[in-house]
Amino acid sequence: MPTKETKEATAKPAPKLSALAQRRLRTQQTAAQSPTPSTAPATRSPAVEASTERPAKKERHEDLTAENEELARQRAEIEKRLLRRVKEVQGDLVDTPMAEVSTVNGTVKETPVDSPPNKVEESALARIKREQEEKRMAGAFTDEDIEMMSVGEATDEDEAVASVPESLVPRTTQISSFVPTDINYTDNGSSTIFRLQPGENLVLVGIYKLHVIKGTVKVSGAKFSEDSGVHTVYAPMTHSLPVIEAASRRRKSNGGDGFIEICVSDHHSGILDVGRVCPTFNGIWKGPSKEHNRHSFTSIYSSTTVIPTVTTPPSWKAPISQLVDKTERSCSRYISTEMTGPPIILVAGPKGVGKSTFLRMLVNKILTTTDVESVAYLDADPGQPEFAPAGIVSLNFLTKPILGPPFTHTAISHIRRHNIGHNSPREDPPHYVASVADLVAAHTVNYPNVPLLINTCGWTKGIGLEVLQDILACSNLSDLVFLGPGASSIREIMPSHLGSPPIVFHEVPAAQTTNTRFSPRDLRMLHTMSYFHHQPTTGNWDFTTPLTGLAPWVVPYTGAERGIEGIALLGDAIASDEIATAVEGTIVAIVLVDSCQQIPALTETASVPILPGRMPLLECKGLAVIRAIDAKKGEVHLLTPVAAEEMQQWEVEGIKIVLVRGSLELPVWEMLMPGGAIGDGAPWLTTGDGKRKRAGEAVWRVRRNVMRRGHLV
Repeated sequence: MPTKETKEATAKPAPKLSALAQRRLRTQQTAAQSPTPSTAPATRSPAVEASTERPAKKERHEDLTAENEELARQRAEIEKRLLRRVKEVQGDLVDTPMAEVSTVNGTVKETPVDSPPNKVEESALARIKREQEEKRMAGAFTDEDIEMMSVGEATDEDEAVASVPESLVPRTTQISSFVPTDINYTDNGSSTIFRLQPGENLVLVGIYKLHVIKGTVKVSGAKFSEDSGVHTVYAPMTHSLPVIEAASRRRKSNGGDGFIEICVSDHHSGILDVGRVCPTFNGIWKGPSKEHNRHSFTSIYSSTTVIPTVTTPPSWKAPISQLVDKTERSCSRYISTEMTGPPIILVAGPKGVGKSTFLRMLVNKILTTTDVESVAYLDADPGQPEFAPAGIVSLNFLTKPILGPPFTHTAISHIRRHNIGHNSPREDPPHYVASVADLVAAHTVNYPNVPLLINTCGWTKGIGLEVLQDILACSNLSDLVFLGPGASSIREIMPSHLGSPPIVFHEVPAAQTTNTRFSPRDLRMLHTMSYFHHQPTTGNWDFTTPLTGLAPWVVPYTGAERGIEGIALLGDAIASDEIATAVEGTIVAIVLVDSCQQIPALTETASVPILPGRMPLLECKGLAVIRAIDAKKGEVHLLTPVAAEEMQQWEVEGIKIVLVRGSLELPVWEMLMPGGAIGDGAPWLTTGDGKRKRAGEAVWRVRRNVMRRGHLV
């Protein structure tokens, strides 16, 4: 009958020892078998005394003892240096003098010595490598060196693994707490049923329609239940992904299983093809997984890459709830005597603190958790606008929650717009302040009973602080929300004499945002492309071709039937003979003029009617691209997403049009011909081998030549 130890030995094979461990084991066995002066017997056997090999055995024994002592000394020194190295890496090292290692009668002793100041000590691993390299070059390896080489290599591998930065080691992060099973997940082909437990969340990327079958879910501050209908959610990788959160159920219905059940359906929109025109945005509608997916959305349960999601910071919940309650009370039928009207809430703060996210959550919660049916949104950030392309400030009318990034809702219903012409108000602060003040007045006149939310740009220092002070003075605020640092400077410029009751100041911490791989410049380009490829008649997008492949409007600018009164140029003056070349291939604003008194005098010497200086404060109806100017026929070719019916209405009403050119940029991808060609067919680009500093470079030049006449769409 085998013993217990025998069973364990047969069941578990002996572990393989490293070279260093084998050497230690042999040293211990040799030391145990070799007699020392303190343990040797007083008398020896006569056979051993008479042996003729005694001198040779004694000599070998002495050599082995000396070798063992030397190995023990080396091992102790290596171990001590490795221990010191570990402490240095861990930051626990205390400046103590090194110890000198010596061996006496097989016993290792350490004598402390003072290490010289400012001396970088060579680690044991570095010394072993250096000695091995020197011996390899000299061809003087011994058996001991060969064995120690394996030890050094093993230790070097261990150090390499330990020295890899923790941030470079791939780690799987749980993105969704929902885990699909046969019970809680059903794929029906064009739609998917998810059954979430209360408190679970689900992250999807792509475009999808969301319908709650049972229970309640929250998405970006919006609250949806069985009677909320179907909502389209846009979730690209360019921004933080929205999270579907299953709300806790207070009680189960009779016969209920406790699940919150939602139906997610496909929504194949033309905006999915944005990568066909601009390869920079290829894959923004798909997750990190490379698996083929027939749906327009993909579930993300876990990932080894960083995927930012939209979450409500705990510090935001209290101020958002206070503002929502205040809005609901003021807009109800039983208006408090202290309320003079619906609240006007302005959100300010430096760049990157989450102003747009805060307002998006506030809007969604107001429209889905209260009886308030509509909200006015004054978008006063021309650099990163929410509802208009870059360079425009707008007053918008919202009746549905915001469930997508800015470039997915550029065609939302707006009340009034003004063209700034630049990505920042720095170029013309007075015009910017006048535009915002006019939009506030438009809200007061047209929608006095609708709450107003104002989003400002991130310019809060220097002249920007003065601009913000002017906006506060003309907005008749009820609440001011300041995100991020610098709240003390804002308190000093708050108008105390305006408003009754006084303005309520909310100081809110900034959100910890995770940047995506796209810069603000990239997002502006994406927003501009989305605007020009949107089709107002269908509400969809068409990215089958860049703008160069579209047929332009041919608008005369001379004669009695002229369609535009002229072109206003913002910024530096341009020579009259270079105006046509300067404006071709640029973005202009379509501004409406009620009377000829509002139009400045034309420049007669120019081939194109030019209006010098800043235009009066006129309403902007959209943007257009000047594809070409035919000076001989007096025609300008325009590309614009403005509906034809709207432009025809201007003609019926006798409203005149002026084009205003600022510093807005047209994406280069829109200048290519269909298929990505840059040849002779491209209206604004050409390549050539001009003078270059380095070989291998190519030069792209703007070639603003006049193209052949297009046809009327």
